Amino acid sequence: MAKFRAVASNSLTYVALGSNLAWENRGPRDMVLLAAEAVALLGSESRISALYESAAWPDRSAPAYVNAVIAFQCDLPALVLLAALQSIEHQMGRQRDYLVGAGDRYAPRTLDLDLLAHGREITGAEPEKELMVPHPAIAERLFVLRPLAEVSPDWQHPVTSRTAEAMRDDLLVWMDPESVVRL
Repeated sequence: MAKFRAVASNSLTYVALGSNLAWENRGPRDMVLLAAEAVALLGSESRISALYESAAWPDRSAPAYVNAVIAFQCDLPALVLLAALQSIEHQMGRQRDYLVGAGDRYAPRTLDLDLLAHGREITGAEPEKELMVPHPAIAERLFVLRPLAEVSPDWQHPVTSRTAEAMRDDLLVWMDPESVVRL
């Protein structure tokens, strides 16, 4: 059973948004902006980063992603919030059947919403857990850290205590800064 750290009511929450497929005549930019509006309704006092573009990975021939991060106050428990995010994804054309084959894990998608952090909550330690908060790959993803550092540069990772800005700068030492471009 996962260990949970209690969350204070109305926790500052961060969600990464990404899209690289159109859906119902909406391109990836519109998908991210529309999703941000829906996510903002799950809490209060929201603010969204600028939009960023990054190449698809590992298949660089796939369409580029549009990414952003939204910060908002949220009093929903993490698992309830996760279900709400997955519902938004589903309503906006997200298909999850790619999860059946490991080779399709990084398949293009109409919308991807990742719960990055939920207050100072820490959940799960094993990859097979339904939810791991903070998101286990935050420090490895420039397409997350650039918008996260923009919206909240002083946010501290609840496990490592590293700020979003410091983690972003660590990646920029060895990654091409043009791999994630502000739109």
